[in-house]
Amino acid sequence: MNEIKSTKKLFFYLWLPLYLSSIVLSIYAIVYDYFALHVVFKSIFMPLLSLCALLHWNGPLNYPFYLLQAAYLGAWIGDICMAFHNMYPVLYGTGAACFLSQHVLYIWLNMLLKGKQNTAAKKPLYGLPYLTYPLLFYVICYPPDMDHVIRGESIIYSLFLATSFITSINRAAANRKKYLMLVAGFGLFVLSDIVIVVDKFIIPFFPISEIVILSTYYVAQTMILYGSIPEKLS
Repeated sequence: MNEIKSTKKLFFYLWLPLYLSSIVLSIYAIVYDYFALHVVFKSIFMPLLSLCALLHWNGPLNYPFYLLQAAYLGAWIGDICMAFHNMYPVLYGTGAACFLSQHVLYIWLNMLLKGKQNTAAKKPLYGLPYLTYPLLFYVICYPPDMDHVIRGESIIYSLFLATSFITSINRAAANRKKYLMLVAGFGLFVLSDIVIVVDKFIIPFFPISEIVILSTYYVAQTMILYGSIPEKLS
């Protein structure tokens, strides 16, 4: 047991600098236009979270664990595709599909681990803003001359994103702190995508937009991981 604790502690001290570097340097690189540096550090973020989940998962590596890892794989491929989509436009659709698959898996995971509280059913107004924002973006934000296929894909994606947040409200968690971190993580995911749409179609505000988008995305994924790890077995 002591050897396992020592190994986890050593891993943490090795992992933490890489984790923080992937966040800080990827944001720095995109703001100051160091494309290669941005791709390198952004592409290692999801594998680092995946490794953290593997080494800190309490109990057997069960079905929820593999769903979470599959979601991380989708996000990782999506990150890489989106990094290169300006050079290869076909990768935009591929990246969007990967992120969509991530949210499908998150929804699946949330429904699989549904708690007894059923908060979303008892207090549906909690989720109302997140269910209505895709429709509002469709009507208000997207320009009339926007490609209808991209418009449709964006709305479908945003609906799945909103659904992943709604289902997280009903998630069972090991304790209240993990539950709040989990729900806040999905809420930050929604916020990150709202900033993307505002920056792209309403008021461009680079480089602040990239700082907000990436930081909320990184924190969201980390909070979802923290909220998903089971408590230690007694």
